Amino acid sequence: MTRERKQDVHLDEDELAELESGIAEADRGEMISGAELFRRLEKRKTLQEAAINAWNEYQNTGRYLTEEEADTWLRTLESGRDTEPPTPKAFK
Repeated sequence: MTRERKQDVHLDEDELAELESGIAEADRGEMISGAELFRRLEKRKTLQEAAINAWNEYQNTGRYLTEEEADTWLRTLESGRDTEPPTPKAFK
């Protein structure tokens, strides 16, 4: 017998809108479980937090990589070679 575990969930306006969007997707025929909706919501929240943290880091340090530098480094990693990231430049 599976035992359900209840948990309080607190959603802000954006999270509630995302949940409603997921419900609308389900209404259009795509079956999405509540767990899947929350998984997507958590993933989005994690990505948003990472973006905010990156922006704050840039604001504090002025250091950045160009798109080309980042792409080159990521292609190296994808090829199976472990390498250090390029050294960020400071914004002048």
